[in-house]
Amino acid sequence: MLEAERQRIDQIDQEIVALFEARMETVLQVAQYKLDHDLPVLDASREHLVIEKVRGKLNNPELAPYLTELYQTMMAQSRAYQSQWLDHQK
Repeated sequence: MLEAERQRIDQIDQEIVALFEARMETVLQVAQYKLDHDLPVLDASREHLVIEKVRGKLNNPELAPYLTELYQTMMAQSRAYQSQWLDHQK
């Protein structure tokens, strides 16, 4: 039982990694748009909307604070990646 659950977690992790890479590739496309239009990396109102939207998709509302923290961390990493990329464009 435990091994089967761990294998399922490993499969889910593999999917998360692939989705993370796809998200970060898209983050660079957003960074290019921001560079072209002289926009700042941080758009706090957009981040707030994203968190509210994903929280609304939860089936288990008990997970809301954990999902919020996950997305705050992920968006912070996205901003860091955008900033690094933008610094290399200058």
